Amino acid sequence: MRFGVEKIILAILCTIVVLACFWLFIGLRYDLWTPTAYSRYHWLCSRMKIAPEFWHGRIKAGDDARKIVKAWPPQVIHQFGPWAELEWIPFNPDKKSAVPDIGIVAVAENAKLVLARSYARDGIDEKTFFDALTPSAQAQYQAALEMYTWGELSGQIRPSNSTRKTAGKPRTHK
Repeated sequence: MRFGVEKIILAILCTIVVLACFWLFIGLRYDLWTPTAYSRYHWLCSRMKIAPEFWHGRIKAGDDARKIVKAWPPQVIHQFGPWAELEWIPFNPDKKSAVPDIGIVAVAENAKLVLARSYARDGIDEKTFFDALTPSAQAQYQAALEMYTWGELSGQIRPSNSTRKTAGKPRTHK
């Protein structure tokens, strides 16, 4: 009888060790430390074909933004000066609409990617994939973005300077 109890305890301990190793592997490899973050990662990857490319490091700083846009067209592109913001928003097939509170944004300078991160309104899966902006480039980007935003808000820049698509259907602003 005693021998059977020892086997059961050993099996339980081995299971705990295997689960802990799996959790460490997922946490270190994908920077996903909670079950909620892991399920969000799978949800994003199933709805955005570009998500695994960023998450697994196949898209890196310095990659050509034009090739990325051609391969995985973003839903929103804002172009201002040498800068471009590319935004991918997941499509929700249940509601037949985009989910704007979750997505991936990449910034390109002179058609080369310099920054990419995922964002979420609830804070789950906010991850910086890469950030190659120097402090001076960051200041230039912030200044250009501010001028673009204020110009768009004041009506000096027409919204047609941005290419917008929602759920795969282009929208034209005039």
